[in-house]
Amino acid sequence: MIMESNLRAIIVPRLPSGARRKEVIEKEGFSILLYLKNDVPYVKIHFPNDSSGLHDIVLKVKGVSSLEEAPKVALEELKLWEEIL
Repeated sequence: MIMESNLRAIIVPRLPSGARRKEVIEKEGFSILLYLKNDVPYVKIHFPNDSSGLHDIVLKVKGVSSLEEAPKVALEELKLWEEIL
């Protein structure tokens, strides 16, 4: 069982109000948007053309030393969830 305290990124229902977009990284088939709220990074992964109805996943990232490290941590956590499911 995964304990939340061991996770470096957790899925949250939405971005918090007042979060400021800092960077957009375009990838084939999706975009990674980096946000910051009270020095806490959030990563929004946007799937514009997903036929399953999934359009966005938002993750709150903790324990990173820089905003640039946040997408890597978020994607690693999503990969772990994929393995569990």
